[in-house]
Amino acid sequence: MNDGGEFGRSSPEIYSPELELKKENLTDDSATFLCLSIKIEDRRFIYKLYDKRDDFPFFIVRMPHMSSNIPQSIFYSALVGEFLRIGRSTLRFEDFVPKAKELFDRMLTQGAKASVSRKMILKIMSKHPEDFVQFKTEHEEILKSVTNV
Repeated sequence: MNDGGEFGRSSPEIYSPELELKKENLTDDSATFLCLSIKIEDRRFIYKLYDKRDDFPFFIVRMPHMSSNIPQSIFYSALVGEFLRIGRSTLRFEDFVPKAKELFDRMLTQGAKASVSRKMILKIMSKHPEDFVQFKTEHEEILKSVTNV
């Protein structure tokens, strides 16, 4: 995407013949790469988090459960780490909110306390404001959009 076919010409020099390279989710103006969905709109790259597990027709266990044998700090660290990853991997606010809300709701279902989760999310946004600045939205407003509070 946007390389004039250079990757196709160079890939045999990079990867061994035993490795089969597949082009998945690729169109003229969009592609998925690693954990990103990238689309060209108005000559700009628009990116958002992509997880191929979302395309599976069955439920997948993700993230820890509070009842597992891990400290609460690790449980909440998983929440804020994933929240930060979503922020870093998403350009538009309207793409960020559904993914972040899905994470928040999932963690509540898996035993998180809403008040602790909100506090931890605000803390991570304050520590890493550069990862949320593209949304041009105050942290409290981001939190309200994600948590419905």
